[in-house]
Amino acid sequence: LLTQIMSPYGVSSDTSGYLGAALIGCGLVIAAAATPIIDKLQARLLSMKVAAPTIGICYLTFIWIPGSPIVTAYVVLGVIGGASFTLLPVTLEWLAKETEPAPPEVSSILCWMIGQLLGIVFTISMQNLKTYGDPAVPNGDMKRYFSYTFLVRRLVVLTYDRLTEDLFSRVLLP
Repeated sequence: LLTQIMSPYGVSSDTSGYLGAALIGCGLVIAAAATPIIDKLQARLLSMKVAAPTIGICYLTFIWIPGSPIVTAYVVLGVIGGASFTLLPVTLEWLAKETEPAPPEVSSILCWMIGQLLGIVFTISMQNLKTYGDPAVPNGDMKRYFSYTFLVRRLVVLTYDRLTEDLFSRVLLP
């Protein structure tokens, strides 16, 4: 996907691959360092409250990344990777505890399945929201797609905030 996002602005497929490697590398390193600390401090909900908006802000800034210096793409993708890879195990652990007495396999399978279905929806919509024929932007520009995904993610974060507001107040204010 990074190749499709960055190629209209003259970024080679090799550089797009390096951007993907930066996202994955930063994500693995930060998750390996942060998740044991989060688990030891029992700060799952707080870390989710910090990571989810961070990811949303980074995706919002990614609207303006193509066409800007490549270093900014590395930084933003590194933060996205770090927050996303940290959020995944923390959220799955939190979900397993919140859905007891149901087996943890059920809740994790449902989350993975919903994630895969949303991935299909976003991939199809990505193809349909590319800009072609506008002289102001390069062919294949994906700013409309990023605006769309930002709005969807913002709705998810707002819904998440509403659902966890009571849980958050129980954890921080006993």
